[in-house]
Amino acid sequence: MLKIKEEKQDTDIHFQIQIKDDRYLEQFKLVLQFFDDNKVYTDVLSYPYENHEYRVIVREDYYNDFLAEMLKARLLQSLKWNDLVL
Repeated sequence: MLKIKEEKQDTDIHFQIQIKDDRYLEQFKLVLQFFDDNKVYTDVLSYPYENHEYRVIVREDYYNDFLAEMLKARLLQSLKWNDLVL
């Protein structure tokens, strides 16, 4: 349904996301709208491209919130951290 590439750059996390199935496009747009509607302008920034591709830049302190919204929208099935820091 989605192709996601994640990369840390400085204090932000950059996602390259392609919606491969149009059925999930509206759900993804609702996730972006959630962050557009809150009072923090720089938490999640998104840039649309052709073929339902998006560049999404997430501030590091909103990383978990972004992933939680993706889970709530059922765009992710599970999460796993490879480098757990306690």
